[in-house]
Amino acid sequence: MLTLLTVVPLFGAIVGSLGFVLIIFAMKEVANAFHDKTIYINTLIGATTSIGGLILTSLVVVRSMVRFVGLKNVAGNLPYGPSLNLPPFAVGDPVGLFLAILPALFLIWIVQLTAAVFMRRAYESIAARMKFKTLRTAGWLYLAGSSTTVILVGFGLLAVGQIILSRAFFSMEEEVPVRPVPPIIRPPAPSPVA
Repeated sequence: MLTLLTVVPLFGAIVGSLGFVLIIFAMKEVANAFHDKTIYINTLIGATTSIGGLILTSLVVVRSMVRFVGLKNVAGNLPYGPSLNLPPFAVGDPVGLFLAILPALFLIWIVQLTAAVFMRRAYESIAARMKFKTLRTAGWLYLAGSSTTVILVGFGLLAVGQIILSRAFFSMEEEVPVRPVPPIIRPPAPSPVA
């Protein structure tokens, strides 16, 4: 549920990142229960990519807004790398602001789409093992929402996907049905020679 608070100004990226960290821990436990490391690896890649996207988004938006309100000297000295060096625009110019952050928003969209692919793989793996369709639905909504954020519809799909994901985690059985691990048969110890 913390990932839904990502849209809150100022602290949203921190709270959203905390939500993704909690998802990583939860999926690690599920992966251990299933004895399947790929679930955890896909979640780890997807969640860390999402956290990186949140941080990147925050940096671009904060820097652009600082320049938009007229603090160009402060925003110009922030070291975010050459790829995020925004073109100059006039103070209070909303079209210039939009055109300045458009390339960065496209980069962030690619990062979030990559994260969604890995998260969906992890959810699909669990859904297939548990016959739990709610996780499959959450994974598809997360992927569809990430791919359609460009046309702004995706933000609603992401919110619905996160709500369904939270519902799925809370309604999961406490004991995860796992396949039995075959016992290790050791050869008998040799008898001592007398």
